[in-house]
Amino acid sequence: MLKRLSIISLFLLPFFACSVAGFQGDINELEQQLSTLSSDEKITLLHQASDKMTAWPQADQGRYFFWLAFEYDQSNQMQKAIDYYNKAIDILGLLPPTEELVKSHSGRSYATYQLTNDPQQFCPDREQALSYAQQLDNADLLAQTLTQTAFCFDRMGNFSLGIQRLEKAMKLAQASQLTPNRQAMIFNATGLLYRRNGLHSRAYDNLHKAYDLWQEVDDRQDMFNMLHSLTGEAIELGQWSKTNQHVEQMFTMAEQSPQFADFEFFALYNAGRNALAQGDFQLAIEYLEQAIAKQALTQERYFIAASYITLGIAYVRAKQTGKAAQMAQHYLTHPEFSGQTEQHKLIANSIIALNNNDPQTAVISLYELYDLEKRLFSAKIDNQVVYSALDHAAQLAEFENLLLENKLSINQLRLNTEKDKQHISQLTTALFGLMSLVLVALTVFLFQSRRFFKHSAQTDYLTGIANRRFTMEAGEKALMRSIKRQRPLSLLIFDIDHFKRINDTYGHDVGDKVIKAAATRAKQVCNTQKYSTVGRIGGEEFLVILPNVDQQQARTLAQSLLHAIADQPVQLKQQAITFTVSIGVSTLTEASNSLPLLINQADSALYKAKHKGRNCVIVADTDTPL
Repeated sequence: MLKRLSIISLFLLPFFACSVAGFQGDINELEQQLSTLSSDEKITLLHQASDKMTAWPQADQGRYFFWLAFEYDQSNQMQKAIDYYNKAIDILGLLPPTEELVKSHSGRSYATYQLTNDPQQFCPDREQALSYAQQLDNADLLAQTLTQTAFCFDRMGNFSLGIQRLEKAMKLAQASQLTPNRQAMIFNATGLLYRRNGLHSRAYDNLHKAYDLWQEVDDRQDMFNMLHSLTGEAIELGQWSKTNQHVEQMFTMAEQSPQFADFEFFALYNAGRNALAQGDFQLAIEYLEQAIAKQALTQERYFIAASYITLGIAYVRAKQTGKAAQMAQHYLTHPEFSGQTEQHKLIANSIIALNNNDPQTAVISLYELYDLEKRLFSAKIDNQVVYSALDHAAQLAEFENLLLENKLSINQLRLNTEKDKQHISQLTTALFGLMSLVLVALTVFLFQSRRFFKHSAQTDYLTGIANRRFTMEAGEKALMRSIKRQRPLSLLIFDIDHFKRINDTYGHDVGDKVIKAAATRAKQVCNTQKYSTVGRIGGEEFLVILPNVDQQQARTLAQSLLHAIADQPVQLKQQAITFTVSIGVSTLTEASNSLPLLINQADSALYKAKHKGRNCVIVADTDTPL
């Protein structure tokens, strides 16, 4: 973001340049002088010291080029920053890893991101920075590089690895009591990772946590960046009161923070895409035209390009196809617009074809866009299953860490007790007895607490059956046993028909009673099978794991469950409510040998059951309702 020199700085700069001409000090003197200067003054001083620098040791030369690159970065001169980061890396890369080498790779990555927005170009530097940081004893730097690499996985698709790195970064932040700024970066990266994988509600929550942390330290630049991201997620969720609030906050911050010139561009850009999402096409056009007029305020070419294609879409929606085609053509052909998304390219091609009276090409582009979005949506669904497993693993790891801390506390207490015995041997037998009772009581308490927390971590709060995380874990274990022992295994997925209608008609209290009734009857029917697991995996959706049950047995069991629910109304004080469920069944085969695949097959069968009239059972690979 552009920084402005004050009138005083502009007045003093010529005098300052004369005073540092022919700098003759060493690197320590240079570092001391830099600490009191503005960014532009630092650049001037560093260039004045260039002749003296050539006689310094290699490590000091590398630091010098890193300082120069960093100041150009801060002045928003990204290409110059990259040039000097290259020089710093060329020198420092020949020496043992240092903090400046790590930061040079990180800085070059950020500058490259600003210019290209292409992860294939900026992510290799982040991986190299992490590799070097792991060799240094600096928790803050390691947490920073772990977080930076996690940003890459929101686009490269390796969701689980990104989450693992963020978990490591957060543990470092908590253990080392790192700054709110570092923790905010972790929440920011987590939010962007969730956003890319379609988990917009979780993305919004994490981005808001990052915003709150940066607000605590009044980091206005990062607060503004979070408002930009929060606006996008609120648009995805259709939460218009939040999008309007965030856009208003962005305009307020732009007005209050003139030192950040590109705030105004991004406020206009977000106001435009918010108006477009809410169907006010003329207002969207006005904001986006103003944003494009202010494009010189920012170096982020990706968002300048995005403003053109977004304006093109707004023109199309306003039935101004000629202007829309101009925006689309500019988006596709402008030499500085790199990193365009495949979706935007297809939209631009369809707009141009429409304006050229070529409906066939326009329709083909839209079909390709539909196919692409369908593939991306399918990948996001798979990632939600992955996330569930990761969420369970994270919660379990946190719980085990707490237990370990308790054990360490007990060991420390025992050690202190032994030391005290050497100094207070005059204590009576009664006192030792009392201490023993306290230790026994503490041990019993910890044992009971462990049992309580383990049960709580595995149980759904409403129904008392297994929760989603425990059900998935039980399913994975049962699947592995079945494959190893060559035994059958089946799954049932069922949900309550017209559940929204029940809630709307009778209220959420009755809806909760219907959910609990469905869970109770599922346990009564399915727990007749040894080692079965009945779990709630969504609002009104349930999953049943059935080891040693083949397809025919699963079909029979599902039919029994169907009748048990339909034939037993929920008894209220003044009336009885009858409800039904739809059930999908899948069975382990050589081709279908993973839990996510079996769940997807059962879920597809459930979907077919809904479309065949509900209150029926569909077995995967068949279309016949029972």
